[in-house]
Amino acid sequence: MKILAIYPAHNANVGVFIDGKCECIYHEEKFSNKKHHLGWPHRALKYLSGIYNLNEFDYITITSEQQFYYPDDRYIDDVIKEQNTYKGRLLEWAKNIYYLLWYVLGNYKIFSDVFKYYLHNIATPNAKKQMELTLEKEYGIKKEKIKYIEHHLAHALTTHYFYGLGQLKKDILYITMDGLGDNYFSRIYHYHSNEDNFEMIAQSPFSASLGLLYTEITRFLGMKPNEHEYKVMGLAAYVNNSKYYNHIYKMLEKYFWLDKNTLTFKSKVNTFISIQYLLRNNLVGERFDNISAAIQKFIEDKVIEYIKTVIDKTGIKNVALSGGVFMNVKLNKKISEMEEIEKVYFQPSSGDDSSVIGCAAKIFRENNIELIPVKTMYLGRSYTNSEVGDFLKGYEDKYCIDYFENRNDLYEKITDLLKNFEIVALHRGRGEWGARSLCNRTILGNASDLKTFHEVNNMIKMRDFWMPFAPTILFHWADRYIKNWDMLKNKIYDSSKYMILGFDSTELAQKHLRAAIHQKDKTLRPQILEEKDNPDIFNIFKLYEKKTDMGGMMNTSLNIHGYPLAGTLEQSFNTFINSGLKYIALENYLISKKT
Repeated sequence: MKILAIYPAHNANVGVFIDGKCECIYHEEKFSNKKHHLGWPHRALKYLSGIYNLNEFDYITITSEQQFYYPDDRYIDDVIKEQNTYKGRLLEWAKNIYYLLWYVLGNYKIFSDVFKYYLHNIATPNAKKQMELTLEKEYGIKKEKIKYIEHHLAHALTTHYFYGLGQLKKDILYITMDGLGDNYFSRIYHYHSNEDNFEMIAQSPFSASLGLLYTEITRFLGMKPNEHEYKVMGLAAYVNNSKYYNHIYKMLEKYFWLDKNTLTFKSKVNTFISIQYLLRNNLVGERFDNISAAIQKFIEDKVIEYIKTVIDKTGIKNVALSGGVFMNVKLNKKISEMEEIEKVYFQPSSGDDSSVIGCAAKIFRENNIELIPVKTMYLGRSYTNSEVGDFLKGYEDKYCIDYFENRNDLYEKITDLLKNFEIVALHRGRGEWGARSLCNRTILGNASDLKTFHEVNNMIKMRDFWMPFAPTILFHWADRYIKNWDMLKNKIYDSSKYMILGFDSTELAQKHLRAAIHQKDKTLRPQILEEKDNPDIFNIFKLYEKKTDMGGMMNTSLNIHGYPLAGTLEQSFNTFINSGLKYIALENYLISKKT
């Protein structure tokens, strides 16, 4: 059975699944070179159509039963331009007046009824119609093959399928949390292992969304919503005394709370339509770092309270988490330290882009096809040395280009450079899907001196001063770099490979990985590497270990600030050309700039 899974919104992507196995996941941003591409994945689909005959697929799944985006190949910049027209400004004005009335007059049923009517009877049917017409016109796909999968069930099944949790034969709590999806921001499912089914036991509406609250505070602070939440998280650590933000925290508590009887979040204001009015009325004039600290602490406390309550009610201590809220690695750190949890599994890329996995899982399960655990983020495009050689033709006069017949010789050269504090970019194997570099599209640096932080930041990344870089560390060094690793490793082993968790660092880590930890609280967000995960990369780190007696180094994504993690040769090489990078390895080629 062949399934083509499509996610058509923020960070759009597609995935191919055949007979229970995930063959590939391609993000639209890797083709458009626009970070978190919003809309329909035209380019990714076109690329796939050159490999597969798409109309021969048995099913096409699309995340979410409710739809908003038309497949018209617009990006967010085009949407903003349209909003600046006379018609766009008029519609925006009318919407804001409607939202203001909703906020001032309260949550009267008429407001929500009008909203639901528009969503269910106008927006969703029109969007689905356009999607179905596009798939039939461009690829000959009949609408009878198209299945729309409920948003939060897709999230839950994504973690289930990725790790192969059904094979554990244990009951598991699946908790999803994001901004919103199909009317809700969170759901809890009880996976009954004996019956192999999911029972939905609680759900919280998007009108009381902690995810939207965090996103809107990000917007309020002048950062990009749905992109810069990680900056708010990083900034929060710089406030180390709660007296500076307690009043903000208490204000939030007045408006948002957990009903422990129903396992439902409640709110006095609608987080989807009126949260900005609340923030303006209460937070104007507050320091931006204090606001960041308050929202981070609030989210941590409320989510942990939620998980504790669910465990107490069900007695189930194995937990699987997915949805955009769990991209917050500081929150995940707190969760992993909970005594109530026996084992916890975090979806490595918790945002909606991973939902294609859950959508495919639902169809496979309905057809009694065994799910082969995904357990890898290396599902993007790859290139042969021959393709790289052809790509580099014409660059010989501008750059020094060396080809290494033996890849180990290349790795010896790379690790010599790294030992001597040179920064080296690396493009090899299949590209990563998701938000994080796991060393196949990476910039590597010797992290033992803070000068590496400043060099990478100044010549490529241009990140805000408070934002840390992250390391990749060898598994057998984890107990030397991570506090309480012996206590944590069995609980979070599976998730530790994907840079989705924060940890407290040891004094040795603060020495060896100084440039790749948070400079204020000394936490680190590592990729913990074993040979079976990525043999080539493991060999590089073993050589580096031999030459430096250190078990890790800085690993940051191969991209320039504002652009997505590179996926193609063109994107990787353009990062090299347009930055201060001196070295880049493209498969067996090492390219350096002439001095």
